[in-house]
Amino acid sequence: MNRTTVGLITACLCLVSAHMSTADAKESGDAFFPGNKDRHLREAAKYRLEMNNDALFDSDNQFSNGWSFQIHTPVADSWDAVEGPTDYMKRFLGWLPTMTADDHKYRYALSIGQIIQTPDDIENPNLIKEDVPYAGVLTVRGSGIAFTDKDFRGTELVIGVVGRPSVGEQTQNLIHNIIGSNIAQGWDNQLETEPVFNVNYMRKKKFYQKGDLARNSFDAAINGDAHLGTLYTAAGASVQTRFGSNMPRGFGYRSDPIGRFMTYDATLAPLRPKSRSIYGTFELGAQFIAHNLVLDGNVFRDTPHSVEKEDVVGYATLGVHYERPSWGVHLDINFTTDVVDTSQVTGNPDTNNNFSTLMVEWRI
Repeated sequence: MNRTTVGLITACLCLVSAHMSTADAKESGDAFFPGNKDRHLREAAKYRLEMNNDALFDSDNQFSNGWSFQIHTPVADSWDAVEGPTDYMKRFLGWLPTMTADDHKYRYALSIGQIIQTPDDIENPNLIKEDVPYAGVLTVRGSGIAFTDKDFRGTELVIGVVGRPSVGEQTQNLIHNIIGSNIAQGWDNQLETEPVFNVNYMRKKKFYQKGDLARNSFDAAINGDAHLGTLYTAAGASVQTRFGSNMPRGFGYRSDPIGRFMTYDATLAPLRPKSRSIYGTFELGAQFIAHNLVLDGNVFRDTPHSVEKEDVVGYATLGVHYERPSWGVHLDINFTTDVVDTSQVTGNPDTNNNFSTLMVEWRI
């Protein structure tokens, strides 16, 4: 790993540390979040590990792999009471329009994540202009949310890097060595190194709820999202449904390794907090995409490669979720319509962006 890569990763981790206050740790000994062990997973401070891969669809092309590691603070009654972020960050989130409202709960999250994209013929060391570029993106994200069981609003800042310092080549080839797959030969043609930044905003509104919340129930919410930056500039809408037994109150999560949607946990403890929760989710939506870094290529430097993308992409996500009071596991399967223009991109790429997500979470 070269010095530039080490420096950038170190800077990202320092940024994470800078956002988190050490006051709580000093006041409570070894615990960052006092009283966290007495909270249900849904309202407690937690770790999440999210892993995204297209192997379920017998593919290693276009979106190949992604992951993120997330830390979510406990639910609080006001921005001032949120444990973890600095006072400056809490004041800033409270100042943002719509991010403070009566009777809402508040939460902050930090995450680091990576995605990898490759063309179909990874054994060809030459530039393949007829297929998607080699690309690796590494990001750090900070997000704040305000929510109730019926309403959600969230904002997120994403910073990171595309190119060699994202260690996309090293990550992919390490995994391929472990599983015995072919080593990708074309990473010399990846997108050039440059910074990445994005601002994301999301709103959700629950419009239907039916059943006994302590037993079996069903709900539906409409979601709107907007994204502006060098990583992803887009706007979209979707409808998400949840159905199952002893579901947590609040909203489902849309899997997202690096910032194309948002990192959040907008849930409250179920009505039977000592019992397990088993439920499913189904989301159907579409996005208008003005810019997608990994398809459109570099923003600040001459790009070595880009492809024609589709401006409107539809997507569907089907999820299964199992939760206990202190841990949970989630499996999502994600489907999209074509994301590249098949009349222009002729190098046998995956035309869609189908992948599966496994996410585990546990109380800190």
